[in-house]
Amino acid sequence: MKLLADVIDDPDPSVQLYGDALIAALAVRMFGRADSEAKSATKLSPMQLRNAVSFLEANMPLRVDLNTLASLAGLSPSYYNRAFKAATGLAPYQWQLQARIQRAQALLLSTKMSLDDVAEATGFADAVHFARTFKKLTGATPSAWRKDRVS
Repeated sequence: MKLLADVIDDPDPSVQLYGDALIAALAVRMFGRADSEAKSATKLSPMQLRNAVSFLEANMPLRVDLNTLASLAGLSPSYYNRAFKAATGLAPYQWQLQARIQRAQALLLSTKMSLDDVAEATGFADAVHFARTFKKLTGATPSAWRKDRVS
């Protein structure tokens, strides 16, 4: 600011260019700081996160879309998506998928349900989609995963 004050009344065009550059540097510094503060404030509040998780768990076998979650929190879908990801490390859809796989793992360990029944109970379209997703997230097929842990 002192440098800017020193050049503000100087009629020399090169000094005026220097002053313009100082103003631009100050603007970048000021707006850059505000931008980084805004990015760090994009997490859901603890209450919003609890509400979201409760809602997702209550509607577990169903896939809850982003618009529904955002409207429950009173936020736009794009902001909600960023805020949810900042709070959990996962996008809402990924979180739901992970929760469904965790529920499937619990069912595989605690019941003798068939893979078709587990797939249906956890909201997958069919056993093939369930097995593909399960393997992608856990590294093993559901039957192999169950076999390793039950025996």
